[in-house]
Amino acid sequence: MFIDWKNDRVKVIPLIAEARKDAVDKKSTLILLPGINDIEDKIWEVVKEYSSIKRDLKVESLIEVTVKKKTTNGLKITTEFKELSQIEAEKLVAKTVSIVTLKKWKKVDSRPDIRATIQDRIKEIKNYNSKENNMANQD
Repeated sequence: MFIDWKNDRVKVIPLIAEARKDAVDKKSTLILLPGINDIEDKIWEVVKEYSSIKRDLKVESLIEVTVKKKTTNGLKITTEFKELSQIEAEKLVAKTVSIVTLKKWKKVDSRPDIRATIQDRIKEIKNYNSKENNMANQD
């Protein structure tokens, strides 16, 4: 599930055992960075029932990003990055600040244009972080 965290701060969500039991990622916390986050569907189904998450969804500081894909049977909502159209994939990449998420998407997507867009975004984030560190060290 693609989740857009609209705040400028990190959100750390403790995961109860039920959220972790069938998940691939067995971490005890879910960390949302500003922008797009790619959350396992099994984890999201449990987490979205937390009262704090319901509140965030209600005030739209947290948004479930639904992307529709054309199929032979009509439209279907997809949660797989590699199934996104080029335009939708580029939109999500542009709003993502997690290098881990970007590398995950680059690994599963074989389209050269998308892989290049992801690589450019990773460079942009690394350059920004490098400039921030240089400025902090000058003080």
